Amino acid sequence: FRGRNAAASHAQQCPTNSHGMYSSAGAYDIVQVLGKGTFGEVAKCWKRNTGQYVAIKILKNDADRKRIARYELKMLRILKTVDPDEFHLVRFFEYFSDDAKFYLVFELLEKNLFEFQKENNFSPLPVQHIRTITTQLLRALQKMNDLSLIHADIKPENIMIVDQMQYPFRVKVIDFGSAIVRNKVNVSRFYRAPEILLGLPFCEKVDMWSLGCVMAELHLGCPLYPGNNEYDQVRYIVETQEQPTDRLLNLGSKAHYFFKRNTHPHSLHEWQLKSVTEYQSETLVQPLETRICILKSLDQLVRVTLFKTILPDSEVVARVHDCKNMVGLLKRMLALDSPERISASAALLHTFITMEQLKTRHGQSEYCELSVQGLNAALKYKKPEFRRSYTETDMSHPKCRKPTEQTAQVMSKGPEMGHKHHKSTAESTQVFVKGPQIDPRYHKPIDQTSQVIAIEPEVSLMIFNQFKYNNTSIYILQY
Repeated sequence: FRGRNAAASHAQQCPTNSHGMYSSAGAYDIVQVLGKGTFGEVAKCWKRNTGQYVAIKILKNDADRKRIARYELKMLRILKTVDPDEFHLVRFFEYFSDDAKFYLVFELLEKNLFEFQKENNFSPLPVQHIRTITTQLLRALQKMNDLSLIHADIKPENIMIVDQMQYPFRVKVIDFGSAIVRNKVNVSRFYRAPEILLGLPFCEKVDMWSLGCVMAELHLGCPLYPGNNEYDQVRYIVETQEQPTDRLLNLGSKAHYFFKRNTHPHSLHEWQLKSVTEYQSETLVQPLETRICILKSLDQLVRVTLFKTILPDSEVVARVHDCKNMVGLLKRMLALDSPERISASAALLHTFITMEQLKTRHGQSEYCELSVQGLNAALKYKKPEFRRSYTETDMSHPKCRKPTEQTAQVMSKGPEMGHKHHKSTAESTQVFVKGPQIDPRYHKPIDQTSQVIAIEPEVSLMIFNQFKYNNTSIYILQY
């Protein structure tokens, strides 16, 4: 579901020989293949009758993929009963098929978290941004729990950034092909909960474990437990967190693959993790060390933030305090015994998410102020009304027309501006300056014939530049 909803014309982006796909709602042309996998591919497509860009998941029409497609469709129909923007779930439009393939049509989102990390050289993400992302994912998981659904594959690749420029770290959950109604699960290995690894009964708490692993990965810049196989996965967990209790190992149907009965008479545990040599001799599988960051306890995650800084002491203290709260939540999300693991609803009340302690102890810090602003901006997102793409010279756009005597006025004071964009009101309806009417380098007119286009009150505007000319505030805006 990658790619931005670009405001370019169909002629500029859609190849003339693109393959057409036809549903009862209209025809789609493939603009760009965004990704391929064993399931099929995802393509950015253009809907002919509306000019809308969408993401279409395309699966081959064979027995296995037909089963997967119908199962995912069943999940999507359940999720379609809730507001996808309020609960941070990808918006599903429609499903159709032909003799060769199945098609699932979704809203087009920007990029997934793994791609975002890759573009930023896998640099650790600041704690305040991790909170913004985590809060939204907890809301999604809470709603799925209300519907008796388990996502079963929470990982950075399945968490999509909506529009990083306008709504920083606004995210949505995608890919419900693995989602289950509490009867079967197949979680990606790095994010696989202990109950799945050991063959124990499971519940929706497997998603909380996965989310905890994602949080740690964003904080470290690398996966917390990147096991090459399930033995390595279990070994990494034990080395960082401790061994599961004997009760869990006695109940686990797969525990004997990774643990052996302890023969030491004075040992406190009935079970002991098999050594690398023992596992290799039994399975002929070579265990590997794939961890970039090896932790002896989850508490060491706090040390990642302890680096030299030129920030004021109060700012450093606020950041470290916030990081400790994050690690406190993360430890509860990574509890080895699932009944002891925190639920999504309880996590939303944790002090790291609510920022109660941060506001009380460091409310005057810039860090606290920016943290609150960032979270509120992501949560107050409102899906913009779709508008068809037009070229700059296309004056047939219903929101673009020749200025009248009343509307062709450059704003002298203008409405209050938010960060990066604002929503104009009927009282503050102003105009869009088409072209460089004022050269900002010299603050003087360069083209007295530049056209001015009126904008309707409900149109969202983005400020590109602003300056003063003859004591008048000039705003350069983009529609």
